[in-house]
Amino acid sequence: MTHSERSWQITRVGLNDSEPSNRIIEKTLIKEYYNKIYEKYNMINETDIKDYCVDLFQKVC
Repeated sequence: MTHSERSWQITRVGLNDSEPSNRIIEKTLIKEYYNKIYEKYNMINETDIKDYCVDLFQKVC
């Protein structure tokens, strides 16, 4: 599931999906990604995470 996150994809540009890497995902990329998720799914409390998880799970299956 993490492989579909934009911050992970940006950090791995130029690498194959199965290629190992020790690149560090920049905190700014993580913050940008999760701020967008927070806004898109109107996350106010922990139960709101369900909509995001269901949507993400459907994308990877």
